Amino acid sequence: MSHNSYRRSSRLVDAKKVHGFDTQLISLEKMVQQSQSSDQFKAVAIVGKRGVGKTTLCQVLFNKYSEVQPANFLPRIWVCMSWKPTEYGDRKTTTVWRMLTCLGVDDKTIQSISDSVPEADRLSSLLYALHLQLTGKKYLIVLDDAIEEGDDADKKKKGDDAIKEGDDADQKKKKGDDAIKEGDDADQKKEEGNDSDKKKKKADAFKERNKWLADLDSPITEKEKWGKCLAFGLPKGHGGTVIVTSRDENLAKVMVGEKNLLHLRPLLDPKSCASIFNDHVKDEQKLKNDLEKEFLKKCAGLPLAATMMGKIKSEEPEEKNKTGSPTGSKEELKNETAEQKAQPEGEDARSPKDDVKIKSEEDPGGANPKNN
Repeated sequence: MSHNSYRRSSRLVDAKKVHGFDTQLISLEKMVQQSQSSDQFKAVAIVGKRGVGKTTLCQVLFNKYSEVQPANFLPRIWVCMSWKPTEYGDRKTTTVWRMLTCLGVDDKTIQSISDSVPEADRLSSLLYALHLQLTGKKYLIVLDDAIEEGDDADKKKKGDDAIKEGDDADQKKKKGDDAIKEGDDADQKKEEGNDSDKKKKKADAFKERNKWLADLDSPITEKEKWGKCLAFGLPKGHGGTVIVTSRDENLAKVMVGEKNLLHLRPLLDPKSCASIFNDHVKDEQKLKNDLEKEFLKKCAGLPLAATMMGKIKSEEPEEKNKTGSPTGSKEELKNETAEQKAQPEGEDARSPKDDVKIKSEEDPGGANPKNN
């Protein structure tokens, strides 16, 4: 997966401008509530294409627990996994650092923890500090926009090359077998077995590349090193919950397991997409009812596309908006290109001066909320 430019999301969302997610919100909440009833750790993931609303869905639930049901989870932490991954070193260190910051630990203290041990043990010491901060607490953590480790690109390439070489050898062997034992049922079974082995090898190689993020429900053991997995910094047994969003379904499976995935699809309701568009334009630019179905096709059911189209429309010169139709006639709407200048979900335009850390509303002890 390529992320040429990094984006930042936050927990902030205007619930009045969220449309079409009622059913998905209920499904996500049911998955999360399983941990509430049993006090067991729960990790779930929302997967789907870019712009489908993964971050928005998380924001709605996160804010529900922050504003309507604050006692359900405390503390609550939001971390954007793809925002400037080397802000505090490598991606792993940066992720843990941000989580500690959200818990109210200041940078000076975190730096002192990091500097108190050899460089090779810094990640382990930060993860141990995170574990201590979260122990005994019913926390809610959102890991938004999880992606593969960038610093493992070379390992990935070597792994893929090794698999390809193995695949080529298997293919040659298969051809030889087919020539000798054509039509033999045993060959068919062998081929199926080889295919199964290939898939397993690829899955194992992928998991190895992403072992830092793998199996979030794994507890720390005496034999394990703290810095090996992010999971070791997440205490189990007190109802703690982690919600992951990712475009990479394979990565999400590695992190939370296939049974804990919520697949988010493009919207099918014309009115929901039209409402998203209308929230960002002036009254005279709003979509008319007879254009809603055509607009759904144009934005492909993607909330992000509908949002950006609305923002672009609202910035058009006044004289272009006197046609009586905010997006042109039906025919113009059909012919207009589907490509939009879409930014990744959850991102607002901001300058480098706006690059500030996004804090959680709770301190380590669950003090009064702070406004972001």
